[in-house]
Amino acid sequence: MLKKRFEDAVARLNQGLVLVLWLRFFGTRILEFNRV
Repeated sequence: MLKKRFEDAVARLNQGLVLVLWLRFFGTRILEFNRV
């Protein structure tokens, strides 16, 4: 039970990290594009 909840929390954390990384990646790309 506790292990399952822990795995769910880790999966959610990983999704959040991937989302943040994609947002940062696209954000920097868009800023560079606008600068040109």
